[in-house]
Parts: sequence; structure tokens; C-alpha cells
Amino acid sequence: MLCKHRVGRKAFTVRSYEISDVPGKPCDAIELYKATHCSPEDGWISEETKKNWEMMIKKREEYIELKIEKTSDDIRLEVLGHGTGYVKGLGYGPKPPSRRSSLYDSSNQYKDELKDKEEELQQSKAQVQELQTQVTDLKNEMVEQGVIINKFKAFLSENRIEL
Repeated sequence: MLCKHRVGRKAFTVRSYEISDVPGKPCDAIELYKATHCSPEDGWISEETKKNWEMMIKKREEYIELKIEKTSDDIRLEVLGHGTGYVKGLGYGPKPPSRRSSLYDSSNQYKDELKDKEEELQQSKAQVQELQTQVTDLKNEMVEQGVIINKFKAFLSENRIEL
């Protein structure tokens, strides 16, 4: 299904540079999607385009919350899908990354995160072991001090010394 937009014959890349806040750099894909599918006067072209944009915003917030790095292009492709060289809602342009490479990248990212978490777990286990050793040492010291106090009390009572 084709998705209408408000760019006309102008290339999306050109439009991306025009609406960007940073001179010489294109805007992000989610911002471009809104600019090409919504106008301040008329609103969204269709409910579908509005829902797509809302889904992109929601996914971006979820990834930020989960601390998963995803580009706005990845999020746009995830929501809109893609065909060979064609991005729904944005027309023909640079060929999107293959699904296989995207899966490989996210798989490596999860492996790296898992490795980091395993290292943190090992450090935590080492700290717990050290703290348990310290607690055991302190308990032994308390027992020794109790023995010394009892001997001192016995000495005082034998010699009839009052404090």
C-alpha cells in the first residue's frame, strides 16, 4: 500500500536538510516523517500516518528507557517496514539495511550487554564474599572480647574489687 506525503516532487533528502535545526545535517527520520505527513494547517494526511508516527515516538521512548541504542532510521523501518530500495512513507532512496544485518547487530548488542551484566554480577559476588569474611572476623573478635570481659569480672569478684 502506498502512503501519501506532502513533499511533492522534492526529494526526501532535500526536504530533510531544509527542516533540520543543524545547518548542513539532515534531520532525524522520525522528524522528517512528521514534516512530510502532517501540516500545521491540515493536520495528518490520514489516521494511519498519525498512528505510525505515534508508534515511532513510543518505540523511541521505550528504547531510551531500556538504554538500547537505535537510530531513528531503524525505528522508522521497524514501524513502517521496507521493500527493496523502497521505504514505505518515504519513497525510493538509500537501500535500508537488511533484516539479517539488523538482527546480527542487535544480537551482538545483547551479547555485549549480557557480558557487562555478568561482569557486574561477578564483582558483586566478590564484594559479598569479602563482606561475609569481615562479618565472620568481627563475630570472632566479639566472642574473644566476651571471654576477656568474663575473665576480668571473675578476677574482680575473686579479689573483691568493686567498681
